[in-house]
Amino acid sequence: MSRPITMQDIADRAGVTKTTVSLALRGDRRISSQTRERIEALAEEMGYRPNPLVSSLMTQVQSGKGVSKGTRLALLAPPGNEHWAIHSPYGYARAVYEGIRKRAEMLGYGVDIVEPEPGQTSFTSCVRVMQHRGLRGVILPPFQPPALEFDAEFDCEGFAVVAVGHSQNISGIHRVAHSLFQIAYDSTNRIVNKGYRRVGMHLSPEMNHRTGHKSPGGFMGALSEYPNMSFSEENLLYTHGEATPLLLWVKKLKLDAILTQYPSDYDILMDAGFGIPEDLGFVLLSSSEGEDFMTGTYHDPRTLAFAAVEFITAQLNRNETGKPASPKLVMTQGVWREGETL
Repeated sequence: MSRPITMQDIADRAGVTKTTVSLALRGDRRISSQTRERIEALAEEMGYRPNPLVSSLMTQVQSGKGVSKGTRLALLAPPGNEHWAIHSPYGYARAVYEGIRKRAEMLGYGVDIVEPEPGQTSFTSCVRVMQHRGLRGVILPPFQPPALEFDAEFDCEGFAVVAVGHSQNISGIHRVAHSLFQIAYDSTNRIVNKGYRRVGMHLSPEMNHRTGHKSPGGFMGALSEYPNMSFSEENLLYTHGEATPLLLWVKKLKLDAILTQYPSDYDILMDAGFGIPEDLGFVLLSSSEGEDFMTGTYHDPRTLAFAAVEFITAQLNRNETGKPASPKLVMTQGVWREGETL
């Protein structure tokens, strides 16, 4: 019987250090995407599989706790959420699902999708399913628009739980999310430093509420540092992406740049006769694959997915379950992309 493949084997094959392999397999952004992908492909080709129970044993023996049993994680979501994610025109949530599965597999875990039956309005039945299957690690992926009002509260006793993003209506749990305040703050500064002086921000009212007004906080905070710029609450527009309010707002304030969460705003403005960026600078708070021509911040969904899996497995290794006394928010930075719209 052949011995298991180790990180050193992968390092020798790739011509890099063992540390580089370790960082690459954790999705660390200090390692270039090209190198990460090459090392991930090598690890898969060579059949590298870390043993999660060994890691758990070492950590818990040192802490004096019992060994965690079970090597599968639960992806817990409302009825049909994965279907909606797969068919989303933006692909972000789909990439999160794929990233969670990939990172879990890389760490030696499996993933079970757990959803209530259609028509059910709580996770009560799912708790019984997870208990029956021995699923102790629970990840809440981004909830899709049809399920944003789903009440995600459930009895977390006995489970390690982490949510990806802010779309889930549940309190008191750990989350991994993008640093929305910092992204808005940095983006606004970039816009102003390019000479724009009448800048507005367009957001979804629901998501703004769920994320604790972090994006407007970063936006207004950045503008407040420029004494010669006038701004007020009118510089903020909260709609569901409709064309008429957007166009009236841009014309009323005579904006020369907008920072928006809606890629569809680009088409609305172009169809209305605005030249971008000749008449109006356009910046996305969150850009996705295929939107490289739009200036903005790219939120790599794999970064969040990987962070969620690493967070939940670390909790399991420490035998930490239930809602924590002090929930943690792990924030990741996006990557600025210089497109053609600013």
